[in-house]
Amino acid sequence: MLTRWFFTCALVALSALCEKPVAAQPSSPASVASIVSTITALREVAHARDSLSAVADTSSGTIQDVLDEQITQLDADFRAGMITAVERIQGDQKRGVDVTAARSLLTAVAQEEWPRYQAQLQKRLQGIAALTRASDKAAGSERVAMEAEITQRTDRLVQAFEAFVDEVLSLERVGIDASAPRQFLVQGLTAAASGMVTRLQLAGRAHASAVARLSRDASNADLRYALEAADERLKRTSLTLQTAIRIMDRLQLDTENLRVAYIGATGKLTADVFNWRVLGGLVRAQWAQLLDVLAGKAPQWLFQAGVIVVTFLAFRAIAQLVRATVKRAVGYSHFSELMRGTLVGLAGMAVMLVGLIVILTQLGVQVAPLLAGFGVAGVVVGFAMQSTLSNFAAGGMILGNRPFDLGDEIEVAGVAGHVRHMSLVSTTVVTGDNQTLIIPNSAVWGGVIRNKTTQPNRRVDLTFGIGYGNDIEKAERALREVVAGLENVLKDPAPVIKLHQLADASVLFLVRVWTARTHYDAVIWDLTRAVKLRFDQDGITIPLPQRELHFKVSGKDASAAMGAVGSGS
Repeated sequence: MLTRWFFTCALVALSALCEKPVAAQPSSPASVASIVSTITALREVAHARDSLSAVADTSSGTIQDVLDEQITQLDADFRAGMITAVERIQGDQKRGVDVTAARSLLTAVAQEEWPRYQAQLQKRLQGIAALTRASDKAAGSERVAMEAEITQRTDRLVQAFEAFVDEVLSLERVGIDASAPRQFLVQGLTAAASGMVTRLQLAGRAHASAVARLSRDASNADLRYALEAADERLKRTSLTLQTAIRIMDRLQLDTENLRVAYIGATGKLTADVFNWRVLGGLVRAQWAQLLDVLAGKAPQWLFQAGVIVVTFLAFRAIAQLVRATVKRAVGYSHFSELMRGTLVGLAGMAVMLVGLIVILTQLGVQVAPLLAGFGVAGVVVGFAMQSTLSNFAAGGMILGNRPFDLGDEIEVAGVAGHVRHMSLVSTTVVTGDNQTLIIPNSAVWGGVIRNKTTQPNRRVDLTFGIGYGNDIEKAERALREVVAGLENVLKDPAPVIKLHQLADASVLFLVRVWTARTHYDAVIWDLTRAVKLRFDQDGITIPLPQRELHFKVSGKDASAAMGAVGSGS
């Protein structure tokens, strides 16, 4: 190993000596010999690089890293020297200098160097592939270290390819045949770029999987290492594909599909989207992907949709059957119409809820966590909607205690009307002038509920006043005859007609009669009208409200004041 190290140092020193002729020198007719000398020195640099490569193949560890760095430097010096020689030859050609000898020597050096250099590139590719396979089997920090080493080797390889392309293009500018290395580059880059697209897609999936696994177990060190390795591979593959596209553009190769694949794999929009061909390729790729998804998933989706529709229709039919059954069952009970309607509605809703759970299960939704989430959310919503929940509770109390029913005339919360509809939240009342009022159940249950429809008969209480100068017996007799003549007044209970009060300006009679609930308003109107007509017929007066004012005046102005009162002033 020591002998090999001394040999390596000697080669490095030789390469340093060989670097001096590479520098550009002034072009002149006499510089052809200098160009030839430079090209000859480049041949020695190539031999030194190849010797170091042979030693590096059998080395490992730190020595191999040092040798790789020296090989990379020698290779860069060789490519730079070739480009410099080409530029000097091209400059002399423009000045009319015969550079045939220099160009022939440059062609020979390039042709004998290309096969060895291509073999070295292939060897580097194989080394990276072997290290990648080893990284796939490794784990933890070892895998992260391997991925970092792969990135370093890939960067060197990419630089080597870029320098190789620079050399080929410069040789072609001076008319040197570089078809063999061009073909090698075209075939290699085309195949490598296609493989990079696949590796980029796989790296993206592996990165997403690593992120998902780490999110489920954030304290797992192995998963963190796996995410670091996946992130390193994804970044390296993305940058390598971008470099390959740039190199292929310099070789005037078609890279439209690669640009489309890069955007599709990474999801990053680049300036290439402003290229109509790339944009059209993206549209076509997305459309093709959509068609593939539809072709693969459409039958399953259609079948699943059909199952869902059939399930929904089946549960709806079952719900209707359950509603009809419950409606028939509660029809023989003593429940109110409100309770019956609520039970029928709840039965149908329960069946449809079961159907919804079945449909969600078919869609792959985990129902148990969903129900648990609804339970937790219900507690939160309960605190936020206390007033609504109080309406629910009041609705349940109304349904249970049955203070009124649909169609009943009630007076609640300061309003009166007929009950049109009721839910667990509110009660709908239609007033006599056809206004629809929606009253929260908490307001209904929290106050006095006056139901005017529950009892079959109602009592009408009316008060009639006569003047103090009228005959009380005559007035009472007239009232009894009027009451007896009304057809809607019930005989049992018997009517009550009593002298009720001696008011300020009239004598008040209280008339209490009973009538059917449906004739309540009619009896009020008919009795009032009949009493007025009878009083007018019998000459019984109904006094207007009046007030007597007594003045007490003393002193010398008494006569004048009495005169003023008498005159009405």
